[in-house]
Parts: sequence; structure tokens; C-alpha cells
Amino acid sequence: MSWMMIHTEDEDNEGGPLTPHEREYASMVYDFKNYRLVIFGGWANEWRNDVYALNISSIVGPPYAITEVIPSLGQITGGSQVIVKGVGFKDTADIKVRFT
Repeated sequence: MSWMMIHTEDEDNEGGPLTPHEREYASMVYDFKNYRLVIFGGWANEWRNDVYALNISSIVGPPYAITEVIPSLGQITGGSQVIVKGVGFKDTADIKVRFT
């Protein structure tokens, strides 16, 4: 995983992987569509006017999250009915839940 600079003009980078200069007061946003962390500008002994993007698709989890399981404890032999609450679930009957 490495940072990439978003070029506004035709430029080549022959120095290997890019890393943004250390800075403060930079703007940062997460690009949900392309799984990128994007930073713009900031202060590094001068005001920067650059944009970097880091593809983090290999470390971003699934588009859903479990927020609660009711009951939180059950019989070791199984067979208990549970309610799984969360966000981002697909509305389908083809869901399999396995507990280990």
C-alpha cells in the first residue's frame, strides 16, 4: 500500500513510492466509492497546495456492521433463537449466521 499524488498536470514520479510531507492543518476525506483516503494541503513550513490519495481497500472492512446480538449469551448446545441488529444488511432470505 502506498500513497499516490493526484497530479493536476503531466508529471512523472521516478523516486519510488510517494509519501506526503509531514504537515498539520491538512484537510482529509474518505472516498467511499474508491476506498481512498484523500488529503489536501496543510502547513509544512509553508502552506501546501497538493493532494494525495491512499487506496485502503485492502484494509477496509465489509459494508455492514453488527451492533447488537440478543441475547448476548446462550446455551452451549445451541438451538437458541437470536436477533442480530446492525447496519448495511441486505434484505434477503439467503443469510447464514455461524457462531464459533
